Amino acid sequence: MKRLAACFGGTSIANMYDRGSAHGMYRVFQCGDHQYGNEPLALLDSKLIIMWGTNPVFCGPQRWRFIEWARRENGAKLVSIDPNVSATAQKCDWHIPIKPGSDAALVLAMANQIVQRGLIDQDFVMNRTNAPFLVRRDNGKMYKNVDETKTSPAENYYVYDEATGRVCLFGEASSVALEASGVDHEGVQLDTVYTLLKEHLSSYTFEYAEEVTKVPVETIEKLIDLYVTTGPVDIELMYGMDHYNNKAHDYQALAVMQALTGNLAKRGAGVSGLLSMPNPTNLAGINTFEGAVKSTSIPAFHIYDVWRDQEYKGEPYPLKAFLVSSANPVSNYAEQGRWFTDVYPNMELFVSLDLEMSDTARYADYVLPSAWWWENYDVRSNVHNMPFLQIQERAIEPVGEAKPDSEIISLIGRAMGYEDRFPAEYKEEDWVKIAMEAKNLKEKGITLERLQEEKIVRAIGDANDEPIIKGRKFFPYDTAHDRVMLYWEDPKPRVDYGQKVSEELLRKNRLPFFEEPTEAWDTNPLHEKYPLVFLSNPDRWRTHTQFPDTPILKELDPEPLCRMCAAEAEKRGIKAGDIVEVYNDRGHAVCKASIHNGLAEGLVWIPKGWQRHQFIAGGYQELTSAVFDPITVGGSWTDTLVEVRKWEGCDAQ
Repeated sequence: MKRLAACFGGTSIANMYDRGSAHGMYRVFQCGDHQYGNEPLALLDSKLIIMWGTNPVFCGPQRWRFIEWARRENGAKLVSIDPNVSATAQKCDWHIPIKPGSDAALVLAMANQIVQRGLIDQDFVMNRTNAPFLVRRDNGKMYKNVDETKTSPAENYYVYDEATGRVCLFGEASSVALEASGVDHEGVQLDTVYTLLKEHLSSYTFEYAEEVTKVPVETIEKLIDLYVTTGPVDIELMYGMDHYNNKAHDYQALAVMQALTGNLAKRGAGVSGLLSMPNPTNLAGINTFEGAVKSTSIPAFHIYDVWRDQEYKGEPYPLKAFLVSSANPVSNYAEQGRWFTDVYPNMELFVSLDLEMSDTARYADYVLPSAWWWENYDVRSNVHNMPFLQIQERAIEPVGEAKPDSEIISLIGRAMGYEDRFPAEYKEEDWVKIAMEAKNLKEKGITLERLQEEKIVRAIGDANDEPIIKGRKFFPYDTAHDRVMLYWEDPKPRVDYGQKVSEELLRKNRLPFFEEPTEAWDTNPLHEKYPLVFLSNPDRWRTHTQFPDTPILKELDPEPLCRMCAAEAEKRGIKAGDIVEVYNDRGHAVCKASIHNGLAEGLVWIPKGWQRHQFIAGGYQELTSAVFDPITVGGSWTDTLVEVRKWEGCDAQ
């Protein structure tokens, strides 16, 4: 797809899913997308594993086995922090319910107490973070020197030397101060990062956290005690917190707290849940070529505005044709109704490559059947949580008219006149050969021939008995000073799509803070009309929007259900099996009601993955909001308020 776009400068859509976790961690580690986690093997050395807003029993069973292994073999304690009594919460030693969208307030209150009580890991904070470095009061920038002859990047940063009472470069100080405030150096007022962080955290009291999160002070006290006395600590994260507009602060705050307590860069400790290694293959050889035309990448939910206005960054930008591969945007993008109001009226051609009749395929002009995974020959890298390179051999030849996506795209490319970029004789095996022509693979002795013989080869690290851990040899920190950033010196939007962001807002993002979700919060006037927070979390029966019509799965999970606790159902006179309408100003979804007492009051849940034709009317993605934060530029599906009522004129079937 990228190669085809490079032939003529086609527009690509930049993903906006799960960006809160990625960008929040970037603020602390400056890492690539999701490159902040440890290999699952590292869990076996954990003594405390906190599942924070994640449900691996349902959504990551391949990872849950390592967590269970750590408990059985190493005595690890398991804690779940989740608004709901999830399948994971039921299997943990302790479940702490929390108000949805409030997590940063709890983390920052914990971090404040850890700092106030002197419970930080002094050695880690001094030597592996930017805590002792000085910051200018006038512009918020780090006070630094640029000298490429320095042997360590940290030596370019100024610190306060307690022994001499002077400001000097890090490598020249005999006694580096962790705390220093208002130090004057040549007319410039300076504070250490740690001093700024300590002052910033001081407003996050227990009482404040209890009011915001609804977690009692006594519970927070107990959690801190467990956290600081039971280590190493691993915090397991996926995307439960990610789908609110305040999401990046949650992840940034958790990474900062782990750094303060030294729960990073060692076995059994980290901020993990997802290891996504840098892709080791030669993607550039496939994606681009000499003379390639630069493509424009537009954030997914902003594409609605561009289709509607035929304008981007204030300039005319006519979009007319849409080619989709390996995606189901009509089903997965928030505020689904905008496809019908803003996109389709301005679209002249819509082509979908798909495995099944998804929402996207059903609304396309042409559907080109893609070969299934086991009908493809490929090399798999960057497999989440597994630092291996794997050959994917065909189990069977493609069935019927189905073809591999690479072949379909090549046929389209040749039909458009780009025969030299998509040679007719090229098969999947030829593209795989190009992918394997990577310098770093050759240096590790990884060849296609070896992969064909061994089937799976470790691409990062040397041996299975030394798991990949962020901040260590094979997975170092990518910051300017090779240290964890408790302070983000140069905040900027993740993606530039022409948005205006004030300097004040950028400065505010240097340190993690709590802010209320944009919509799904009880101070929002809309809460009077729509008092329920809407969840579209995954369930165990499908992967995202795949397998919606698989017969054997439909035997187990035959239709979409609106799940709510008995208390909320009773308020509305709803019983299990009633036909109900979940609705707000954006749209509605009509389906049967189900009583689910694992859900907290104030929530309603329609599991992700059901397609529009499977609802009595509407669809769950009509309800969600496409509003997004201009810095994180990520989707916020759960930042959604709804109400539920019986569907008039319909009886349960």
